[in-house]
Amino acid sequence: MLGISNMSNTAIAKACHEDIPPKVAFFIWRLFQNKIAMKENLCKRQVLDQNSSQCDAQCNVEESVSHLFFESPVFASL
Repeated sequence: MLGISNMSNTAIAKACHEDIPPKVAFFIWRLFQNKIAMKENLCKRQVLDQNSSQCDAQCNVEESVSHLFFESPVFASL
């Protein structure tokens, strides 16, 4: 599993480059901080039922930031 919280500050600094639109940089910053509203985070906050935390790509894996953006055979390829 990819350790998103262990990303270096240089990766975040590169995401905040002046050529990158602010909303994209903000999304990348939230991605590195694991603050995206994913099923994993929504279940932890009890917004969603614990039974609905599976990935929508039918991977039989809990949907998390690292799975959806880097490991999912369907969504990571996008």
